[in-house]
Amino acid sequence: AAASLCAVCAEFVYYALLPGGEDTGNYDHFARWSVASYAVAAWFFLAAWTRPVLTGRAKTWIEKGAALSFSVFIFHTTVLRQLENTPLRATLFIIPTLILVTFALVWLLDLILRPNWLRIIFGLPEKLS
Repeated sequence: AAASLCAVCAEFVYYALLPGGEDTGNYDHFARWSVASYAVAAWFFLAAWTRPVLTGRAKTWIEKGAALSFSVFIFHTTVLRQLENTPLRATLFIIPTLILVTFALVWLLDLILRPNWLRIIFGLPEKLS
């Protein structure tokens, strides 16, 4: 895990230092500040919360979040584009807001959408009845 984190950070630094590096359209999605910050935060979060056995509420939250993570991946760019039109654009608050808004949107879709074919379109796990 540490090697993966180092590779992501090295790629970010490499592309960020290239001429025109401030234009995110000139290099890979993974060289953006928000993605690099999210990768570092996720790595530290997982390192802090890794336990031999997770039980109860923590296990339920992790399983639910993992099931919804693909939909979060699908929707996060759309949410980020909308947040760039807000005063949060030039602050570090855009990153936690992006994470919270995207997970809330996907969680709401998970509660509302019932037909499995529609859930699959939105990247949600199928409901077993």
